[in-house]
Amino acid sequence: MIIKKTFKEWDYEAIWDIIEGETYPYFQWQEEPGGHNYPHRYEIILIVNPKEGGVVYGEGIYEEGEEVEIAAEAKQGWEFIEWTGDIKYADNPEQASATVTMPAEDIALTANFKDVVYVKDIVEADVKVFPNPARNKIFIKSNELIKQIRLVNSSGQVVKNIAVDAHRAKLNVNSLTSGIYFVQAYSDKGVSTLRIKVFR
Repeated sequence: MIIKKTFKEWDYEAIWDIIEGETYPYFQWQEEPGGHNYPHRYEIILIVNPKEGGVVYGEGIYEEGEEVEIAAEAKQGWEFIEWTGDIKYADNPEQASATVTMPAEDIALTANFKDVVYVKDIVEADVKVFPNPARNKIFIKSNELIKQIRLVNSSGQVVKNIAVDAHRAKLNVNSLTSGIYFVQAYSDKGVSTLRIKVFR
């Protein structure tokens, strides 16, 4: 903040004037400050990746050297990963909240989010998946009408997502690497999650 006390030895009675918070001191005979009396201001641009992942705070115009608090907030079903871009000006780009020291240039930072799939306890219900282990295909069978099936890997990433609207479904797994996966079958009664193993 630019105030008179910043330039406390200056004579504001006879020589200088200032608009506190806006300008540097300028001569009283100028009557009003010129463009050079205003501090240079630069822009922080904050980007959300992907757009549906969350919201960001702190974007705006700031003076060089000003410390700016930025923050990223994940939406439901998403998780903040890290800031990328001009992160050399941020004190902690791996945290959702960080402090940026404004340089003498415009900068841009991107808040990156990932889709989070919470793998709950396996629910047997009336959903069956076979064969298990599987190599090429799996079959899903339920007494309830299946609306959607998602296949999730052990890292929580959705690798397949299909609409079904039937009591039976088939899923090709021949393109997947060996490992543990979770089949999530969505019906009007909720989500049933079953673990399968894919082998090559």
